[in-house]
Amino acid sequence: MMKRFIAGAALLAVAAPIPVVAATTTAATAPVSAEQQRLALELARAMNSEELTRAQISKMLDDTLPKTFGATPEFAAMERDNPGITKAVIEAMRPIILNGTLTRLPTLWERLVPIYTRMFSVAELHTLLDFYTSPAGVRVIKAMGEGADYSRLLGDMIVNNSKTVTSDGVSAGVQSGVAQVIRTATPEDIKAMQALVATSAGKKLPMLNQEVQAASVAWGNEPVPELDAQVESAVKDAVIKFLGKPAQ
Repeated sequence: MMKRFIAGAALLAVAAPIPVVAATTTAATAPVSAEQQRLALELARAMNSEELTRAQISKMLDDTLPKTFGATPEFAAMERDNPGITKAVIEAMRPIILNGTLTRLPTLWERLVPIYTRMFSVAELHTLLDFYTSPAGVRVIKAMGEGADYSRLLGDMIVNNSKTVTSDGVSAGVQSGVAQVIRTATPEDIKAMQALVATSAGKKLPMLNQEVQAASVAWGNEPVPELDAQVESAVKDAVIKFLGKPAQ
């Protein structure tokens, strides 16, 4: 069970959309061009980069997961009886979770492309890329990633003995990320975000939040048997090494 909810949560940790509050407008209906597809892929990569993915997984494994384990009686008792075992297990899983998530990341990008091309014109995609690749936009994405708190998501998965990532759990994590953006935004960031919201592309962004989140949740919940098997083997080996006996 441990390996399943960690793998699922790690995959979803990188998939939260960047929310911008603004008025709604109608979606673009023109045929999708190759340029739109190229720009949409660039946008998906900018908003869900490998660098951000590494940072979010590190936060989950170094901070969120240990705290969640500590607040769960079963895992707290295991750590009390075997001090250091939680860290040993997490470290054994770290490279597998990280490499497995990075390997699957292009799949997420590809699934976001049609969502973006359906909504944005070439000019609008350029506008979004200009913002999210600018110093202000990079800071906004970084703040979202650093502030996103998925402790509720992980806690629910432990309590319910489930490997399913839920929209509610992801939403809670995203909202904490938004709060971090608000706390850390510089005057330059605020000015840049206000400018984005004033554009047609910025006004359309809120219309995508639900669809992007649904695609992200579906992506994170997809079974990855080879990843599960690798994590299970790593956990067993870590426990054997730590306790000197097989995992139960």
